[in-house]
Amino acid sequence: MTKTLYAATSAYVGEINKLPVKRQVSVSGILKKLDVSRSGYNAWKKRVPSDTSIRRTVLKEKIQKIYEDSHQNYGAPKITAELRKSGEHVAEKTVGNYMRQMGIKAQWVKPYVRTTINSDFSQKLKNILNEEFNPEHHQSLTGRSNEQTLKTAAWLETNHKPFWLRYVLVPGYSDFEDDIRQLGEHLGTYQMIQRVEILPYHTLGVHKYEAMNKEYMLKGVKENTPEQIEKAEKLFRQYFQTVQVN
Repeated sequence: MTKTLYAATSAYVGEINKLPVKRQVSVSGILKKLDVSRSGYNAWKKRVPSDTSIRRTVLKEKIQKIYEDSHQNYGAPKITAELRKSGEHVAEKTVGNYMRQMGIKAQWVKPYVRTTINSDFSQKLKNILNEEFNPEHHQSLTGRSNEQTLKTAAWLETNHKPFWLRYVLVPGYSDFEDDIRQLGEHLGTYQMIQRVEILPYHTLGVHKYEAMNKEYMLKGVKENTPEQIEKAEKLFRQYFQTVQVN
């Protein structure tokens, strides 16, 4: 019964404080009328989690779920985007702080470092790289050749090392049907590719370039439309068994 009175008192004071015109509310007077102690009321308030604490707990649970659903690949920017899609108004910095408190972070695949090469690898690799991959779009998007990427994929296939293929879908750069088909024709026969992940382009990192006073090279590029993503997914499914849009 006493806890109910404490809760009613707290709710009453909270409602009064929300009024446009502030009124002086004597908590002691209310407690005296209810015949309950002030010390007991204060102790009860310390035990009851605040609205901020409850929201923090709920938000962390959502962050954990999105993180696990992404196979621990998502960092603060993508998790923030997913939260905003669900109606949560939260800053990327806040998500990053919570992730650090929770001890979670995006998992990155370490780049392959060549050590030894088996006797017939060089010829197999040469045959694979002789296929007509179009490097121009990759060069214009990343500023680098895709040769090393293809070499790594070839090495993994030749040495029976399972891997995932992640494809960033940028309008006007990497969403051309011919490029996707060419990729599928040459890598679709790889037995070691376990899945293909399509990563739609987003603008979450633009503000970071602005903060560093650096030019954002993809300025003006809009995010993919649902139709563009669906088209790319259908194309990839013609060549790969497991395709997922992240």
